[in-house]
Amino acid sequence: MKKIFFLQVSLLFACYLQAQIEVVKMVGKGSDEYGIGFGAVLKAGVPVSEGGSVTLEVGAVINPIKESGWEQGIIFVPIKAGYRYVLNGTSSGFFVEPQVGYCVYGALTNDFVDQKISGFDWAVGAGYLFQSGRRSQYEVGLRYETVYFKGGPGSFIALRLASSFSFGRRD
Repeated sequence: MKKIFFLQVSLLFACYLQAQIEVVKMVGKGSDEYGIGFGAVLKAGVPVSEGGSVTLEVGAVINPIKESGWEQGIIFVPIKAGYRYVLNGTSSGFFVEPQVGYCVYGALTNDFVDQKISGFDWAVGAGYLFQSGRRSQYEVGLRYETVYFKGGPGSFIALRLASSFSFGRRD
């Protein structure tokens, strides 16, 4: 029991947590009926190498149908694992981040259908991590994501702003 507690405390001091907000635009087939959407994400990461972190992310993306007043649209709630790599091998600079996961809940509602959504999810992102402060770091990035479900894939591009809070040393 003491070993498990020690492991949990050690992981807490070796990881970081990000709070992220994003502006979302659906792309692909049928995307012209959707307006600009929004998302919110929580991401935890554990550094595993110089410039590299294994990440776990959970979030929600809401994208309304144009002229529906937010009463109709699509929502995704994916959980994804990924690997973020800072290209210069440090804790700040340009990064890339591939991710895979599963959309645990989603819904599509319009004049013709009310459908629950779940299925495989993948994403690829890139962005810039600004030089960190004592306990926080800021990020701006772009992400392309696709969720596969019975009604066909739903894809979107997101502009993301994030703030990281470190629970220990990141270097």
